[in-house]
Amino acid sequence: MKKYSTFFLAVILCFNSLAQFTSGNLVVVRVGDGTPLNGGAAARCFLDEYSPTGIFVQTVAMPVTTVGSNRQFMINNSSSFEGLITQSGDGRYLMLMGYDVAEGSTPVTSLTSGIAPRIVARVDKNETISTNTVVADGYSGESPSSAVSPNGTDIWVSGSSFNGNGGVRYITFGGTSSVALSPGTYGRQVNIFNNQLYVSSGVLSSFLVGTVGTGTPVTSPQTITNLPGLSFNNATPLCFFMADLNAGIAGPDVLYVADQGLFNGAEANTITKYSLVGTSWVKNNSVTLTDAIGLTASVNGNTVTLFATNSTNLYTLADATGYNANMTATLTSLATAATNTKFKGVAFAPTNITTPVTAITKNEKISIKKVWQQSDNETIVEWNAEKSLQVSILVTDMNGKKLQQLSVRSVAGLNRTVLNSTAFTNGSYVVSILSGKDKAAEKFIKQ
Repeated sequence: MKKYSTFFLAVILCFNSLAQFTSGNLVVVRVGDGTPLNGGAAARCFLDEYSPTGIFVQTVAMPVTTVGSNRQFMINNSSSFEGLITQSGDGRYLMLMGYDVAEGSTPVTSLTSGIAPRIVARVDKNETISTNTVVADGYSGESPSSAVSPNGTDIWVSGSSFNGNGGVRYITFGGTSSVALSPGTYGRQVNIFNNQLYVSSGVLSSFLVGTVGTGTPVTSPQTITNLPGLSFNNATPLCFFMADLNAGIAGPDVLYVADQGLFNGAEANTITKYSLVGTSWVKNNSVTLTDAIGLTASVNGNTVTLFATNSTNLYTLADATGYNANMTATLTSLATAATNTKFKGVAFAPTNITTPVTAITKNEKISIKKVWQQSDNETIVEWNAEKSLQVSILVTDMNGKKLQQLSVRSVAGLNRTVLNSTAFTNGSYVVSILSGKDKAAEKFIKQ
């Protein structure tokens, strides 16, 4: 009997180790497990995976106990501004903020960071949850809203700042101290588009969606600048998404903003589309979504497929009208939160970033081991080849524009190539190694 028990335990562990998110699926943050929610209390939360058509796939529970450096993870079950989630710029991780505090602690947002440390969770495709990043010097008595990262290592966070110790901050993975970029400014969602850090406004702030300094800043202080043309009077935006649909305009030129409607501003309880016309963002139109919270999207040509949440539902809308045109589609519900639970933010599931290698023959296989920035002028690529090959090493930006190309002869085994990255601005790039039909690719960050 003991042998059978051991066997079945091994099978269970094996299946658990193989659990993965599916690339292209959606992940919705859910607070509560169905038991009645006590307003303002720390509550356990879950990552619910759905297909893009709304088919439920699985639930991944965030930790409720501390094990080693990995901490328990809770969010406020009644806060309108918590549980926002983003996918990292390289696609490998989900990022979100919460509290290291016992379930049921109340009122959790009012607790100091000494009692309820504000923490960042990083979740990968294999459902490995890391909660060892602690913003020990920020958000004491404040609400932690969101986190974003281009690579899983450099992290920007945002939250309330009624006490002046929140706002937008920068921290590295596994760290315990942060850089206060704008500690006196209330921020909700932070996100990065086209290598620029943005944040949506908090309560009665002087911006709707604004840039935080230039690029992805890591030093203080930084100025948050409202995108020109956007009205912020009585606005309560949470999540937003930017797309580049007009080839004649550099960078993002379409913006979608989810407004929760707490102060009955002009765009309350809507998702509103804006387009960059000249130097100013102009409103196209809105679709109604009461209590709008989460927002993400995929882009295919001129079609932007939105996925949005409020506390009760997951929705989708395919906007095929393109740049500077009114949305004509309507929201369709994909999933509904169970009784005594609430939906929060939504993001695409994490994925692997290395392009699979398709070899002509076994002996011609190439693969990238790692890419890292050695200095401001040099980026190192380590890669493997199973025999001596003539290869082309290509560097492109995230839009596919070729920036650098080298032709080298490999040795069998480990190779190391030094790229001159002096001319690269800070941001994300792709390095590809090609030999005939054989290709390997890897994203990297210049900082």
